[in-house]
Amino acid sequence: MSAEKERLQALFAPFNDAGSFMTMAEGEEEPLMLDLVDSFIVTRADGESFWLFHKFVGYNNSGQGGHTIKVVSWSQDDTYLIDMVDDRGRRFHVEEIMPETEPDLVEAWRRWRAYRKRHQEGFALVDADLLNQHVNIALRWDAPASEEDQSSASFPGEEDGAKPAGPVRLRYMVEGKLRMEGGEFHYDPIGVWVEGPGEGLDIVIRFLPEYEEEQADADAAMERMRAAGMLGIPDGFLEYHQEQMSPYRGDRGAIITTHAFSSANECAQAVLQRIKAEHV
Repeated sequence: MSAEKERLQALFAPFNDAGSFMTMAEGEEEPLMLDLVDSFIVTRADGESFWLFHKFVGYNNSGQGGHTIKVVSWSQDDTYLIDMVDDRGRRFHVEEIMPETEPDLVEAWRRWRAYRKRHQEGFALVDADLLNQHVNIALRWDAPASEEDQSSASFPGEEDGAKPAGPVRLRYMVEGKLRMEGGEFHYDPIGVWVEGPGEGLDIVIRFLPEYEEEQADADAAMERMRAAGMLGIPDGFLEYHQEQMSPYRGDRGAIITTHAFSSANECAQAVLQRIKAEHV
């Protein structure tokens, strides 16, 4: 570990030892309580910025409880708290839990640490895998992802180098909604964004029927784009909206390229059908 990473890591030692909670605020919004944090690890330091990998209490090998942020500024008035701003302007506040003021959190921390200790062999494997993933995330933070890196799923007609089922090249990403259950974070897939020939703007956004509010917001955004005279979407449209989603509210997954469908509408319908089938 470099000297700078060691110096930064030392800032988080009290929180890793005694337990802490984290809040986040975007814009003028009130801070949102995220959760108790299991641990913080500085995975990269570059100039004035550093990359911070953190896991929330209750994480497991699904990876849903682990996140990396790029910290561009920070301040610390005392060793038991730290304030940070990431590269998206979000404000994070971390504070050590105290028996006098947060006895319930201290008890939850104690139970979690005891649970981890009882399952230390399993967590050693999970921790090594998550750390490897998030070190790579930090190292490749500013690098454009290749199609090969982004593509991680397939539909019939794409496996094993099979000939594409249709002539249209499409790109899509699945949107998930954050849910907490039993102290663990989960992203439930609720919709899909598809880039390609479809509705005049070359973008189709579809959500499951029960997510009417999300569908209405997407439809309104599409209508505003049409009213503004847009005839297509700009390059990097999916990537931009992928980055704009806060991991503490939801998730927009890997951007996948497919040739298995003849239109964006057909692809969107197939993805939603698959989501329904997998979550019945």
